[in-house]
Amino acid sequence: PVRISNPMSADFEYLRTSLRGSVLTTLAYNRRSSQGEGIRIFEVGKVFLAKDEAKERELPDEREILIGVLSGPRFPTSWTAPQGELGLFDAKGVLEGLFRSLGVQVDFVRFTEDAVLESSRTARLVCNGSLVGVVGEVNLDVLGRFGLDGSVVAMFEMDLESLRQASPAVQRKYQGTTRFPESYRDLALIAAADTTSAQIETIINRHNMVVRSVPFDVYSGKGVPEGKKSIAYRLVFQSDRETLTSEQVDKFQGDILRQLERELGVELRG
Repeated sequence: PVRISNPMSADFEYLRTSLRGSVLTTLAYNRRSSQGEGIRIFEVGKVFLAKDEAKERELPDEREILIGVLSGPRFPTSWTAPQGELGLFDAKGVLEGLFRSLGVQVDFVRFTEDAVLESSRTARLVCNGSLVGVVGEVNLDVLGRFGLDGSVVAMFEMDLESLRQASPAVQRKYQGTTRFPESYRDLALIAAADTTSAQIETIINRHNMVVRSVPFDVYSGKGVPEGKKSIAYRLVFQSDRETLTSEQVDKFQGDILRQLERELGVELRG
């Protein structure tokens, strides 16, 4: 590790040499409040690696690293989608999508020597013969240290400068994602038997604060009027300007319910 000559406190005496610990700590924190949803986290930050002893007075190597973890159910709660756990191949799919959008060819080469990742489920990321990163599943010992026992956690890590040097120059533009949290509401609706879920979702998703809606239950029978059915949805609200309050989300939900009743005769199940 690289020690700071004049640290502000004993807690910040050393520069970090890896982002792995911080992203696993963040994952463990989010797991406790995830409501059973899958978690996908990434971070871009700098790490500092010491030079060899002969060059110990030189400044450390400073590298910009991209790291990400995926864990939990693969899909949101839904009665239409089969469940499964996020793992190595999901992380590989994320990376393949990223490389494809960048116009970069990266090969996945089996790799067994990593202290954090499972030796049988790890691969190096190689671009034009240069090592640019690694992807794999975190081993059980490491998961236990972070309170993630019983979880499957896929992790990928890339040195962005190495990737830039190994890949061709490609111009790309991106739109940033919001830094404000999501808010959730579950709605059980009563609709005519011939009303489709697609019709309902079209109206729900029309609201500018809804980022997605997922049906997770459908029922007809006792307690539901004849010729009707009950469909339950999870609505996810999010703003790119502020953290939404419960009062705001309640108002948005009311707006959606009124629109559903006006256009489709759909009502909130009592």
